[in-house]
Amino acid sequence: VHVEKNSFLDGIYLNNSFRALKLHHQGLRVPYFAEHAGSFPDVRVSAYSNDGKIAEGIEYLSRPAIGVQ
Repeated sequence: VHVEKNSFLDGIYLNNSFRALKLHHQGLRVPYFAEHAGSFPDVRVSAYSNDGKIAEGIEYLSRPAIGVQ
């Protein structure tokens, strides 16, 4: 998992990348999110896996809320 610099998650994790075991069957595809980013102006993807194809963390820019898998 790669964590974006200067994100809230970057402040939590000591490294900007780490290995993780992924066993979830649901997820947000980063290309889909990028295509529809105008629908989510206050959200950014801040952690990725699979070479940037799957979102592992999202952050709301207008409120103190994050989502992780």
